[in-house]
Amino acid sequence: MAVKFKDYYEILGVPKTATAKEIHLAFRLLARQFHPDVAEDKKEAEVKFKDINEAHEILSNLGKREKYDQLAADWKTKASGMAADGASFLFGGTGFSDFFEYFFGSGEEAQTRHFRKSDFADTDGNARGSDVEADIMVSLEDALRGGHRNIRLRRETPCPRCRDAGGRVSGCTTCGGTGVMKRAQEYDVDIPPGVRQGQVVRISGLGDPPLRSKGRPGDLLVHIHLLKHAEFTVEGADLFHQVEVTPWEAVLGAVIPIKTLEGRANLRVAAGTHAGQRLRLRKLGLPNEHGERGDLFVTVNVQVPNSITDEERAVWESLAEVSSFNPRF
Repeated sequence: MAVKFKDYYEILGVPKTATAKEIHLAFRLLARQFHPDVAEDKKEAEVKFKDINEAHEILSNLGKREKYDQLAADWKTKASGMAADGASFLFGGTGFSDFFEYFFGSGEEAQTRHFRKSDFADTDGNARGSDVEADIMVSLEDALRGGHRNIRLRRETPCPRCRDAGGRVSGCTTCGGTGVMKRAQEYDVDIPPGVRQGQVVRISGLGDPPLRSKGRPGDLLVHIHLLKHAEFTVEGADLFHQVEVTPWEAVLGAVIPIKTLEGRANLRVAAGTHAGQRLRLRKLGLPNEHGERGDLFVTVNVQVPNSITDEERAVWESLAEVSSFNPRF
C-alpha cells in the first residue's frame, strides 16, 4: 500500500496562499471544535485533532512548509514505487501519519542511516548496534499526568543466520538469501510527567542489533512533540491562557470560571483590572524537572459589545457624564 499524500491545506481549510496568522487562526478554531474533551464522537475527534496538529506542525514552520509545497508539486514522481510496507523505517502509534514520518519525521532520516550504519563500540569494547529514532505526539494532558503509548515499528533488520555466517547465505530459510528480515515490532513507551517540546526520551536496548557481530542493541530515542492546544500555550513548565471579561467586570471586579488542563478553576479579577493585565494561578501549570508544578498565567482581554440597545446606550451616556476617568489626560 503506497504512502498516502496528506493535503495539509485542505485539513486546515485554508488556501495555499494563507498567511501564518490565517493558518494559526484556522488551527485554533478547528482545535476547539475537535478537541476530544468536547467532541461527541471522541474517537473520530482524536483522529481529526491529530491531523490538525500535524498540518499545523508543517504549515506553521517556514522551512517545512517550503519542503511540503515542493513535495506536493512532485508527488507523483516521489510516490512512484514507494510503498509503506516496503519502507525500512516507519512508525505507527506515534500520532503522526506514515506520510509525515516518511518525509518529515525520523523515518526518511532513519532509512538512510540504516544502510550506512556500522557497529559502534561500547565503553567496555563490545559491539553496539545503532540507535533508532521516532517522533511522538504528546497531549498537554499527558505531559501533565504522564501517559503510556504503544509504538509499532516496521523496519528491516539483519538476518541473524547470515550475520553469524559473515555474509548472505544462499537459500537461507530465515531470510530467503536477502540477508535482511522485514519485521513489525511493538514497543511500550512510558511518557513521564513534565515532558517538554523537543525532549528526547531514551529507551535502552530497543534500537538495532549490531550488523556484523553479536553485541548489545542500540537505544530507541523518542523525540517529544507537544500537541498544540486551542486554549493554552507553553513556556517551560508554565501555561498561558487568555480570558475575555466585560467592561463592568474589569471595573467592578468579578470571579470568573476558566478552563485548566484538569477542568475548571475560579479566576479572581480585581476591581480596576485593565486590558492586557496578566494574572497568575499558582501550581496549575506542568511539572518541571524537579516534579514541581509551574503556574497558569491568564491574560485579561476586555471585550466591548458590538451593538447595544437604546436602554443600554442611555446608561452608558449617563456613565460618561458622571465619570471622572479620562485616560488621555
